[in-house]
Amino acid sequence: MSTARPVRFTPALLLLGALAGGLGDASPARAQPAVTAPSAVASAKQRALAPAAPSVSAAPAASASPARGTVLLGDTPVFSLRVPRAERSAEERAVDATRALAETLREEAGADVRVERRKDAAVVLFGRTPIVHLYEEDALAAGDASLDVHAASVAASLRAAVDSETRRSAVAKSVFSISLVVFLGLVALYLLRKIGEFSQRGRAFVAAHTEGKLAIRIKRIEVVSPATVRNTALVTLSAGRWFAQAGILYTWLVVAFSLFEPTRGYTERLTGFVTHPLSELTRRVAVTLPVLAVLAIAAFAVFVLVRFVELFFLNVERGETSVSWLPADLAGPTSIIVRFAIVLCSLVFLAPLVTGSSEGSLSRVGLIGTAALALSATPLLANALAGSVMLFGRRLKPGLHVEVDGRRGRISAIGLLDLRIEGADRSQTRFPHLWTLWRPLTVLGVAPRHAVVVSVAASAHRGEVREILLRIAARIGREPLVEVVEADPESIFYRVSLISEAASARAELERALFDGLADAAVPFGRATMSGVIA
Repeated sequence: MSTARPVRFTPALLLLGALAGGLGDASPARAQPAVTAPSAVASAKQRALAPAAPSVSAAPAASASPARGTVLLGDTPVFSLRVPRAERSAEERAVDATRALAETLREEAGADVRVERRKDAAVVLFGRTPIVHLYEEDALAAGDASLDVHAASVAASLRAAVDSETRRSAVAKSVFSISLVVFLGLVALYLLRKIGEFSQRGRAFVAAHTEGKLAIRIKRIEVVSPATVRNTALVTLSAGRWFAQAGILYTWLVVAFSLFEPTRGYTERLTGFVTHPLSELTRRVAVTLPVLAVLAIAAFAVFVLVRFVELFFLNVERGETSVSWLPADLAGPTSIIVRFAIVLCSLVFLAPLVTGSSEGSLSRVGLIGTAALALSATPLLANALAGSVMLFGRRLKPGLHVEVDGRRGRISAIGLLDLRIEGADRSQTRFPHLWTLWRPLTVLGVAPRHAVVVSVAASAHRGEVREILLRIAARIGREPLVEVVEADPESIFYRVSLISEAASARAELERALFDGLADAAVPFGRATMSGVIA
């Protein structure tokens, strides 16, 4: 059995109890003076520790629910910021980093992601642009061991997100480029088809409206005929069609090559190949524009003069204009000579006056053209010279019957370069004048003598046969003549000839002789002569 020992309250114990009571509860009713010593000590310790408990547990509660900001690349989260810094909340820091990342990705798509230490911060850079500044508080909030580890983790996440976004953008761009190339190809095909249709409609319009309607006239002189206008319009439409189609294909190729990185170099080459010559030509034309204007006026004047000369000699040839010094049959060749001389003289003499230099390109073109014509057209010029001698020497005239190299016929026309002979079958043969220098030309006159050889059997009465042949020939032409060219015991060959202006007189004589002898029951001889050839 134990006996209770009285508790002694020392001044220090009383002070500690009073202090604990005042801190733990302000009510003096909680003071219990009659307690044992262990209970009082335990109560004092609990009361002393009780006020400190809320302050210890407040730190985790405050750090467990901070405001959190997520940095985005497009719609993809990259990393998060949990701690405010320099009066900027975590959300505001994340917004700034998102904006900087988007702008840098547009401007520096192929840049690298790296980390730099600057004093107490780690800066994550994308190329040359800082994306975010990280501090120790960010590392502690993210649960990383150090700031360097946290910065490396953020940089790795950012690098992976940039690579993924770059690949996605490249795939999207490739798909878009291919789709655009296909779409533009369809548009180009549509435009090519429309240009072809427009050209066809233009050709139909020109063919329907230019015949006899469109012409360039100066008063009553027709400078440009409707046929020339029509042909020029058709050539312009064809050239414009090909030029427009080539321009569309060139534009499509340039756009298609420029959309893809491997073919972008070909775009520059293709553009330089086309634009450089055009730019040089444009520059030179701009420099020589005044001279070109004067040359254009001079060329138009020469064209009008040539056209006037052509129309003048054409009227002389048709008989609409009569001049004493030029027959109508010589107007065509004379027109060719005069027009050629005008063009050649304008190049040789007029060009230096217009350009102001005797060493200009046009004068050289005239001299070179003269030399080239003299060398390359020697046979043509010789033929023209022979034709000029025959024409202006009046050695031959249309209507005469001639024989050239076994070909007989009537001269239908004499040109500057050829002699035209119309045969009995109405066909026309053209002989160059040089040909008559190497082959004999027989002039038969206006009414030549046509001859036919007939073979009659030797048993036939010669006097009756001669009378029959003369009678038949007299019906076809005048001055009939019957000659014996060969005779033997079997056959007698007679040459029957007459004079007639008709080119078909020989054919008619052959047919009449055959019918007349057959009607008179005169036997024919063998087909060919044995010795003498008529």
